[in-house]
Amino acid sequence: MVLGLIIYVPNQLHFPNDLGLKGLNVFNVLFLLALFVTWLRSEKSSSPTPLKGRFIFFFLALATAFFIAQMRGDGDFIDDLTYLKTSIFYILLYFIFYHAAQDVRTIRTLFVMVLFVAFVAGLEAIKEGLDYGIGHYKETHRASGPFGFDYMQANRAGVFYAIFLPLFLTVFLFYRSRRIVRLLALGGTIVLTAAIFFTYSRQSYFIAAFILLYLLFRRGILLPLLGVVLLLNYSLWVPDSAVERVEETKKTDQWGQEQLDESTESRFVIW
Repeated sequence: MVLGLIIYVPNQLHFPNDLGLKGLNVFNVLFLLALFVTWLRSEKSSSPTPLKGRFIFFFLALATAFFIAQMRGDGDFIDDLTYLKTSIFYILLYFIFYHAAQDVRTIRTLFVMVLFVAFVAGLEAIKEGLDYGIGHYKETHRASGPFGFDYMQANRAGVFYAIFLPLFLTVFLFYRSRRIVRLLALGGTIVLTAAIFFTYSRQSYFIAAFILLYLLFRRGILLPLLGVVLLLNYSLWVPDSAVERVEETKKTDQWGQEQLDESTESRFVIW
């Protein structure tokens, strides 16, 4: 059931979801089944769940915000309750996976499955990018992978790939036991990097670049220098459409001064 959650959650658009009952869907059923199976396990963790108190505090904060909104009469009660449930449910996956992985074999199985799902999702974004064409950037030609049917979810996809990129990169840089594993990890690194390019998410570009330099720095001094050279000369090796997207970050106003574009400026407000 836990493996089923790993496959299903990022790929919900590719699977049935609605069961015809309000508040009950496939994800809820898989979640409850995984929770029940985990509870039945004979092996129990001898230590408390890390960050448990902080998560509970966050849940209370979400619930408080929900009740304040209802007292003010803002929004729709059912929709707000659904948002609250969804916010809490996805975070609860942390507890399920923590208690499901109590031995090395299970941890490795879950880790490999996470990498496989991320790899397939990356291939989906690459296919979309190639279908759109990579000669020139166009807003509506941004890949969303399994997270959307159009460009509207491209930023979400980009962040997803940026989150899982360091898993592949870490295995490639630090795993020493089997060369084939490192080569597979290198392949995954290349696929997710390409997927990030085709989402044209500039915040994901920044995250990926930071991750690359940080992990290279953990290996020594020469590799980070090589990474800096690659990043400074990105226009020589990344797709032309991605170069256009990066160059859009700054625009020239009517007085000839460079300014951040509206989308980039809004990020600082959101952050």
